[in-house]
Amino acid sequence: MFRREMMNRAMHAAARGGDLEILRELLQGCSDAAAYQDAQGATILHAAAARGQVEVILLLLLNLDDI
Repeated sequence: MFRREMMNRAMHAAARGGDLEILRELLQGCSDAAAYQDAQGATILHAAAARGQVEVILLLLLNLDDI
């Protein structure tokens, strides 16, 4: 549980900050990343969109199956 929560927070931070390199690393081997939500219920896609991170949005759309 702790590892999943840390991954969730790290992915949200990378998505908000537009850090494609870190986000790519975090997404490797993480099959349920599309379901990660913050305390307000926002997914990593929401986090990227709220900050206008277009490249992150494209990366997520190409790499997440459940979007």
